[in-house]
Amino acid sequence: MTKYDRKMQRREEEKRRAKKEKVTGTVALIAILVALVCFVLSFPIRTYMTLNKTFVTVGDEKLTKVEYDYYFYTTMNDYINQYGMYLSYMGLDVNGDISAQMYSETMTWKDYFDEMTVEAIKQSKSLKKDAEANGFTADVQKDYDTFIQNQKDAASEMGLSYSEYIKKAFGPYATEKRITPFVKEAAMVSQYYDKVEAEKKPTDEDMEKYYAENSQSYDSVNYRLFTIDAELPTAPTELADPVEEAEENTENGEEKEYEPSEAEVQKAMEDAKAVAESKLETVAEEGERTEGARYSTLVTVLRDWLFEDGRKAGDKEIIEDSSYNRYYVIWFEARYRDETPTRNVRGIMTTNEKAQEFVDQWKENGSTEGAFVELCNNAYKEYSLSADGGLVEGIAKKGLDEGLANFLFADDTKPGAVEIIPAGADDTVNSYVLYYIGENRPEWKLSIENTLTNQNMTDYVNELTKDVVVTAPKGNLPFIRIREEEAKASEEAAQSEDAENSSEEE
Repeated sequence: MTKYDRKMQRREEEKRRAKKEKVTGTVALIAILVALVCFVLSFPIRTYMTLNKTFVTVGDEKLTKVEYDYYFYTTMNDYINQYGMYLSYMGLDVNGDISAQMYSETMTWKDYFDEMTVEAIKQSKSLKKDAEANGFTADVQKDYDTFIQNQKDAASEMGLSYSEYIKKAFGPYATEKRITPFVKEAAMVSQYYDKVEAEKKPTDEDMEKYYAENSQSYDSVNYRLFTIDAELPTAPTELADPVEEAEENTENGEEKEYEPSEAEVQKAMEDAKAVAESKLETVAEEGERTEGARYSTLVTVLRDWLFEDGRKAGDKEIIEDSSYNRYYVIWFEARYRDETPTRNVRGIMTTNEKAQEFVDQWKENGSTEGAFVELCNNAYKEYSLSADGGLVEGIAKKGLDEGLANFLFADDTKPGAVEIIPAGADDTVNSYVLYYIGENRPEWKLSIENTLTNQNMTDYVNELTKDVVVTAPKGNLPFIRIREEEAKASEEAAQSEDAENSSEEE
């Protein structure tokens, strides 16, 4: 091969290599473009899947990820709002990744909220099904409009656009349009729940029967009392235990507090008992009087004696409390069911200046309860004592601040009265503005009604949901697998224990 031939051969090889590299580069570019197109196209595909693919099945209801997120974020946010100040002690950083923080040895906080969410969905969907079966219908437009307005107000307070807030509050794919059917369904379910709850309230006969079986929890007692504390020595006496010379009498550089010997404590208690015995004859006239005490508020040794069956007016006793090294000299006056009516009010709590502004506006708007409700729900919404026009029902006198008690329980306070009352005995800045509605039933009756109603509703909802099965595509809700594994392990452990017990018996 001549020199010229070799030169031409090299040129041909370079052409072929360049052509090959061009083809390879073109293929690579096409692959990149295809991948890029697929990635871009995946956005609507993923959105479509989120909006339409079943994320979880609850009974015969198929929920998309968007609907599940609506329930999940609502459940989680309600929990955080209720227990926010305690969550750091429970190990949860609400600003961190909840799927990376452990709630228990087997479940993350995400799993925990998923489990709560599924339970909420089971109840809601079961109530919806029951409502439909009973032909229940509801006008939810007003509830829906209030919900939307609340979301807009919250977005404004947080400095977010409305659409941004909706996504933060109900999930990354949430929009007002997408969550509207869920919100309206929730409003319908809520109205149906209220209807059923009203039907399941106990009768007077039910409440009297429950009271008779649990009177100790609802009765009040009046009594008089002397408290005689044993005077324990703060330095060694002749009854002190012997002390070794080498024994340290300091702690962290400071002298230790003296701990009396058993003999010294016994002597101090004997002296205290002698004082108690001298007080027994005068306790009925001179003892400190307590009125309306409840079983749950008393120290154990006193409540056991005061609520003992057969206790009669005029009974008196000296009671030792060795836990606190003291004696009680007690005289029993009465045990009774307090029939004092509670009170219903509407109100706000704000600064003194705004409190007077509120009253002035209320008067300008007609001085009616409706005008008070309107102000509570709108202009003074952030100060309202409740979302229901500032309504607070069943207020008992015991434990109230003196100013509140004097207004609400005075004989001359009539329905419709409005008063500005200091928010506390020493508070010179904040005040309540209260609209007095009138009397309600006694505290014991309201308490028993709530207890029995809650029991009835719990039984009702449990019956509705007992056979509801929850399934989810693999990986969507890990807590389901975790609970199944725990149940299996528990069953195997129980079987193993039964086998061991049977073997031992044989």
